[in-house]
This record gives sequence, structure tokens and C-alpha cells, in this order.
Amino acid sequence: MPLAIIRFVAKRLFSNRALISSTAIGLLVTVTLATSVPLYAEGISGLLLQRELRKPIPQAQPSSSIFIRHKETDATAPTSAGDYLAYDRFFRSLIPEAVGLPTTQLISYLSTGRRAMLDLSPPEDGDVSAPPRRFGFAFLYSINGLFDNVIITEGRRPSAETGLFIGPAGARMPLFEGALTSNALDKLGLLVGDVVGMQFPDPATGDPAPVAVRIVARVLPEDPESNYWPYPVRAAYDEGGIYIERSAYLGPLLDYAPSAFSEATWYADFDIDAIRATNYRRITGGLVLIRINANAVWEGTRLENSPEPIFFDFEQKLFFLTLLLLILSAPIVALTLYYIILTAGMWLIGNAMKLPS
Repeated sequence: MPLAIIRFVAKRLFSNRALISSTAIGLLVTVTLATSVPLYAEGISGLLLQRELRKPIPQAQPSSSIFIRHKETDATAPTSAGDYLAYDRFFRSLIPEAVGLPTTQLISYLSTGRRAMLDLSPPEDGDVSAPPRRFGFAFLYSINGLFDNVIITEGRRPSAETGLFIGPAGARMPLFEGALTSNALDKLGLLVGDVVGMQFPDPATGDPAPVAVRIVARVLPEDPESNYWPYPVRAAYDEGGIYIERSAYLGPLLDYAPSAFSEATWYADFDIDAIRATNYRRITGGLVLIRINANAVWEGTRLENSPEPIFFDFEQKLFFLTLLLLILSAPIVALTLYYIILTAGMWLIGNAMKLPS
């Protein structure tokens, strides 16, 4: 009995093979159109996201990077070197883990903040009791990988060793070695070999703690527009940035002048091609995790730059793009369904007329 039914159905299908074929093709077209809309939207959204991430923006960091900055808020209790190293390990491990992408570079940056520079040369009038002359402003900073991105045009790389400098009126202070960009030296009127001074207030008493820096190198950035620089070269480092070695900063400098710790920054960049429409939501979740943990772990720390605004705009554009594609495909799907219903009805009417009354 079942075999007879199958044979009967097969004969009926074969006798109406043209109609059945056209109906099957119509169904295939309908299903293809219905499923292709989200697939096409996903492909277009990937191109749209890449275009948004590659747009030029008015800041030093690319749009695919994140920028975490800590600013000291309590001058009477500055961060110690040991505490900073613990925070540094935390953020350097948190950033790639939370984002879930390999970093193309991860920069740790330290800065003292801008200070008035002191002329430590002996006074011409012989009055050693007079206060040192101030000229211009500068800041000490330390950053990893600097000498992979600059050319030493004069002098040598600064060492981490410190010496003792006897200033005017016999003031004793630690002597560090530093490097400045060529533009910074020219603006300040300094030469390689000159010694300049800075003062940092004692956190407990407020008394000035002077330090001396000998300029041992004139450097020229290989590419001032490179993504390596946390801040624009012309607006920051050419305006009095003096580089010293990290171990000298975290060691003798902070031991002698704890208030020299003013800013800590972590700057990470990622491969734009690794950011896709399929993983940007996961990356956004990681950025939210960093934003929440930054100030909770270390007060005064903020996630100041990230791709979050781009992801938010992209989410809105993707929604309207998908909606538009669905609206445009609706008439085609409706016409196909109408054709299928019409042909199926004709087939039923034709078979009904063939049945014996």
C-alpha cells in the first residue's frame, strides 16, 4: 500500500514537472533572498567598520587605540615607585586580556608635569646667594622604546646612573642625564653638555627639592606623525620634554623628590584588520571592563580614548542598514510568494478538474 501511494505521487509529480519545477525554483529564490539580507548586511558592515576606524581623526592616537591616564590628585601623598610598578603590571596585563586582541605596541609613559627651569651656572655678578634664574618651562619624562623612534644627531644615549651636582651657594643635588629634541633645545637656547635644574616641592614640608639634568643628547624623531607618540611631538616634546631613563626616574628621582611623580599613561594600539563586525561587541565589553576597573583600582585613573564612540555610531548605522535592506527586499519576496501561491493554486485547480465527478 505505501509503495502504491508513492508511485501515484511520483506519477502525478512527473506529469506536472514543469509546474513543480517552477514552484521549487520560486521557493529557492524566496529562501535565498530572505537569508541573504543579514549575510549581505554583515559583509557591508565589516567594510563600514573598517572605513570608520581608518578615518583620520584630530588626535595623536589612532582610532583603534586606547589611552589610559593617571593624574596625581593628592600632592601630599604622591605615588611611590613600588606602587606604580604594581599598577603598571596590572594595566599592561589587563589591556590585551580585556580587549582580546594582540597589541601592535604597548607604551608606558611617566611625566613630572611642567616645571620652571633653573639656570645652575655660576652668577656673573658673583652673588652666590641670589636665587637661580628661571628660563622657560620643561618636564622630565620616561617612555619605553624612545630610541627605536628617534635618531641621535649629537651626543649619546643618557645613562641611568646619577651623580652629584654642586649648584649655586653650594647647594647639593642629584645629577641626571637627559635628552631633548632638536627643536626643544633650540627653543630653550640650550646645547648638549649644558646643565639645567628643576625644583619639586617636598610632600611634607613644601620646601623645594632641586634636581640637575645634564643634556647629553640631541635627538630627532624619525616620524613625528608616527602612532608611537602618546602626545603630539610638536605640542609636547618640542616644548621642553627631557627624557631620562626609566630606572633613573623610578629610582633616584622619586627617592629624592617623590612629588616628581605627576602622570602615568598607558597607550596601546591594535591591528585595525583584527577588529571586525563579528567581534566588536566583545571588544566593547572589554573596554567597559577597563573603564570600570581603571579608577576603582587606582584613583585618578581614566580611560580617556578608545574605539567605543566609533563602535556606538557603527551599531546605529548597522541597524538602519539592515532595516533598509529588509525594506528593499520585501517587494521582491512578496512577488515571489505571490507567484508561488498563484502557480500552486493553478496546479490544484487543474488536478481537481481531472478528478472524476
